[in-house]
Amino acid sequence: MNSLADRLERSAPWPEFEPFHMSQLPPESPLEMRRQSVDDPSLVVGAQPETSPADIRRRRSMVFRSTIILTLFLALGPYVLFARKSFDLWETAGFGVFVLLASAISLWFCNAVAGFYVLTTGREQDDLEFAPHPPMPAKRTALLMPLYNENADAAFGRIASLDASLARLGASSAFDMFVLSDSTNEASAQSERAAYRALRPRAHSRLFLRHRAENIERKAGNISEWVRRFGGAYECMIILDADSTMAGETVLRLVDAMERHPSVGLIQTTPTIIGASTLFARMSQFGVRMY
Repeated sequence: MNSLADRLERSAPWPEFEPFHMSQLPPESPLEMRRQSVDDPSLVVGAQPETSPADIRRRRSMVFRSTIILTLFLALGPYVLFARKSFDLWETAGFGVFVLLASAISLWFCNAVAGFYVLTTGREQDDLEFAPHPPMPAKRTALLMPLYNENADAAFGRIASLDASLARLGASSAFDMFVLSDSTNEASAQSERAAYRALRPRAHSRLFLRHRAENIERKAGNISEWVRRFGGAYECMIILDADSTMAGETVLRLVDAMERHPSVGLIQTTPTIIGASTLFARMSQFGVRMY
């Protein structure tokens, strides 16, 4: 299979690039990122922000009350069956295990029903109010993809797809893309540089590649090193997995939510499997979609 660099090379010529070096990174804009202990009470500033809906107690109460009622109905049949001749030791143990499993299944079912209601009434996005058609970003956002000895062609192919999606939406100028390589394998590093040089002239957003000589603290250290060197130039950042895809529309909705809610520190969702081929993978894909 041809590499991404080979395919782009045949599609059209591009200007010669200088040898890969640090000048292909933007000017540094340092941002302080002090190490902090999550248990240090002196770091708590002001009141704690509300992170749950105002009626969360009522929601939980409805789910748990429904669970108890459904569990009682499920336990009624076995209880009557065993009680006809009184419970012996094994019947008591079996009934206890049945009630335990029935309560778990009842909780999952009631939670699913509540989630289905939330989805059908369009209330699942109330907290951050994700807009179906968000405006263009008002501030610059950095898109970060950490790499560690991964398939460079596949990773840069996903970046190219996202870049094209943002260009189609007319939002390319609001984003800078950084590939943050921690690869220790020289062959992987060379593939990354080749794919980068092939894609950069055609990218609509600014694209940068940074390779660390030592992958200190792994992915967390990779991200924190970028924040300390370049974070001051951006209001928001979105971290992309090397093996994941994201549409431009999703990126714009994320940025819009972050701009309208500046106190939000982290937005994270459940990944969805796509393109599964094996039976087990297809079952997992179906389960995740249903979830």
